Parts: sequence; structure tokens; C-alpha cells
Amino acid sequence: MRSADLLVEETFESQLHWHGSLEPTGSIAHFSDGKLTLWMNTNETFAARYHVAQALGMPFSDVRFIQSEVGGAFGGR
Repeated sequence: MRSADLLVEETFESQLHWHGSLEPTGSIAHFSDGKLTLWMNTNETFAARYHVAQALGMPFSDVRFIQSEVGGAFGGR
């Protein structure tokens, strides 16, 4: 820094920013023969599976989650 031709020291402010995920957020469900299959992008498949089974009053073993391709877990979705 000392060898720079110009050194600017200042405080800069900007508006609040929120990143946008490149992957779409969505789910697809298929119910057949008393079993539910969900295609969902989630970072917690077993927790989501548990909560869905509990909310629908279904046995955990009758709920199947298939995780679609997922990007990084940066907290925006």
C-alpha cells in the first residue's frame, strides 16, 4: 500500500444485499399405493422426511425423499 500512487481511505456504505440462488426452489410429490415420494432440494432430507411424515400422519417408512441436484448451502433458500 505504501508504494501505491494514490491511497484513498474512506468509509463506504451500500444498501442491504441478498444473494440469489442459481438453483430453483420447488418440490414434486407423487402419492401411490399409500406411499409418498418427494423430489425436493433440501439440505436436511431426513429431518424434512420426518416432518412431512409427522404432518401427514404417515409412517416414516412410507415417505421417500429424493434430493435433486443442490448447490452450496449458503443460507439463501
